[in-house]
Amino acid sequence: MKKIPWLALVLVAFSCNKDDTEETDTDTDTDTDADFDPTEGLSYHTECDCSPTYCYDWTAASRNFVGVFDFVGEDEVEGYEWWVIFPNDTLKATADWTDIDDHCLVTWEVEGTKGDASENCTGCQYSIAIDAEIVSAETNCPAGVYAGEETFSVTYDVNVSGGTSSFYFATSGNLLGEGDGDDNRISYVTEWTCVAF
Repeated sequence: MKKIPWLALVLVAFSCNKDDTEETDTDTDTDTDADFDPTEGLSYHTECDCSPTYCYDWTAASRNFVGVFDFVGEDEVEGYEWWVIFPNDTLKATADWTDIDDHCLVTWEVEGTKGDASENCTGCQYSIAIDAEIVSAETNCPAGVYAGEETFSVTYDVNVSGGTSSFYFATSGNLLGEGDGDDNRISYVTEWTCVAF
């Protein structure tokens, strides 16, 4: 299994500003976890119409990573992770993307275990080591977006405080994203980035 799947996807990516939104449960979404909408509050960012050096017609998208995990039993977690990809107009005009109106999702189902936090995150209460497998029926991005990333494994360190959860990569201690958190469920949303295809 592969580690941190999005690294293989990125052809050109550069960090932008955080989409400062809060995930809420709406029960109206169409994803596999009926009370969690991974697209809530997310949208395309026009900054992705330009390359890092100048503006021109390039095939690009703005993208977020989103995850939600429920605790099952004492040390088990189940949940989902998504790529939420908003293509720009130039990308939507290409053959593989013409059926994508506003955004597309790549969806993985996740199972894992809760353990001790790594030494890279002294403030974290625990870690979760997960194995993820793509859910084809809940994935509508072009197949080339996730080719070779159908499964992956990764460990996150997690800090939960005041109803907020912060996720860190256990191998590096780098922040992944933040979301909601309590004893039953934790979630994260990353900062959005621009990606060229």
